[in-house]
Amino acid sequence: MPPKLWTCSLRRWLLANRPIAYQHTPPSTVATFTTLTERQNANHVMPILSAERSNGTSEDISEEELYRYTRNRWMHMSERYLKFDLQELLKAAVTSVSSEGARYCTRVFKCREGLNNKAYLLTMDNGSEVFAKLPSPIAGPAYYTTASEVATREFLRGVLNIPTPRIVAWSADRNNNVGAEYILEEKAPGKPLGSLWYQWPMDFKLEMISQIVEIERQLASTKFVRSGCIYFREDIPDNMCCDNAILTSGPLDSSVLDRFQLGPLVSSGLWRGVRASMDLNRGPYNGQLEFVEAMATNEIRFIETHAHPRKNYHRSSTETELPDEVLDLLNRYLQLASAMVPPSGTDDTDFANALASRPPS
Repeated sequence: MPPKLWTCSLRRWLLANRPIAYQHTPPSTVATFTTLTERQNANHVMPILSAERSNGTSEDISEEELYRYTRNRWMHMSERYLKFDLQELLKAAVTSVSSEGARYCTRVFKCREGLNNKAYLLTMDNGSEVFAKLPSPIAGPAYYTTASEVATREFLRGVLNIPTPRIVAWSADRNNNVGAEYILEEKAPGKPLGSLWYQWPMDFKLEMISQIVEIERQLASTKFVRSGCIYFREDIPDNMCCDNAILTSGPLDSSVLDRFQLGPLVSSGLWRGVRASMDLNRGPYNGQLEFVEAMATNEIRFIETHAHPRKNYHRSSTETELPDEVLDLLNRYLQLASAMVPPSGTDDTDFANALASRPPS
């Protein structure tokens, strides 16, 4: 074997067999280690662990690096660290595609991290692929973010016929075997639109824009009686549910729409730190004006309970900002709220979040 390949193989073996957890210490006081290799399924096949680099290539990594945020460095790295039972996640993924002949996972590929989620592409022994996504602690309330994303995507796919990857398994209960909330879905075909856009002639671009406009039209045809996040009815408290929470312009069986309800927002700013335990108005709201006013009243409640004088260098390098001054600004904001209601729309459409499987026809 050439020296370079031998070195890579040795490094991969060392990474795969790196101790990751202690078991109980036997009477001999010699600690016993458990590696993923020893805990892999009955086929005893150790999946290759790798990650996407910034230049688009991949490199082998240790299991610990699957849990850490490695794309950039932040002041609060601990809020981007997520430990879970990898073996149990792989079991759930294999089970979700076992009908296709999958028996075990051969590769775990860590995708480039976004702001809120860990993402992994799991390749099975039969070549099938499952995309796994787990919310990081910084994402906000993991139960609500997971439950709402699943319901929203099912609404888009099943009700509005907007192409989104099919979810094959999910759990919003952190007490599951994986030890974290997760979503398992089919791998979407295609490449990021940004990698193709500048290679396409103008007629391809115009056709793609037409398709995006059609999706926006379908979204605009949906009327929400209240403002909030979409959930399955069974995933939110009964006191949040209301009749006819979602309406569409086209004819739909009421039993289809009755599956869905509007519940609390999952914006991390409403749940971060001590706010998570506060009785804040997180929705759903009876219209956008109530939402705009709630953002101010929530902040007023937080300031009255937890605020203290601070330095605000955007305002002054010498004077201290007092809570009463901020309260005065918020009360003036409330007086103008009715004139500040924004138009609705999506805010996360870009080249990285759209996939193109082929040139438009």
